[in-house]
Amino acid sequence: MEHVDHILIVDDEPEIRERAGNYLRKNGLRTTVVADGRQIRSFLDTTARHLLDEDHTLVALSGAQYRLLRVFLYHPQHVLNRDQLLNLTQGRDADLFDRSIDLLVSRLRQRLLDDAREPACIKTVRSEGYVFSLAMEILEADQ
Repeated sequence: MEHVDHILIVDDEPEIRERAGNYLRKNGLRTTVVADGRQIRSFLDTTARHLLDEDHTLVALSGAQYRLLRVFLYHPQHVLNRDQLLNLTQGRDADLFDRSIDLLVSRLRQRLLDDAREPACIKTVRSEGYVFSLAMEILEADQ
């Protein structure tokens, strides 16, 4: 049986939770969405054994990767330059030779299984920045 990563998405914004979960599910990943720490604890108490890799390490996006994905989900189809991405993810402007956002985009692409040579999700716009190119649909969260 093929191993499918299971990603736990935690966000207090229902729209972001659902967008991220739907996108990842459409791309073959199992996801669970929760709103807060109480729901995280409940989820982990019942299913954590399924979220461990071979080394018994919990597998998810890093905090920086999560923040970057969240920015892209909030701004689909909009080109964001390096300064904007650094400001929105880390609260700072880029130095002249700062390439940290490029590395972060590369790592996020890897986690999303997005081919860097022909990306479907996060595309590079030469001399401008990056764009989350997938169409997003807003779903209302169940009450």
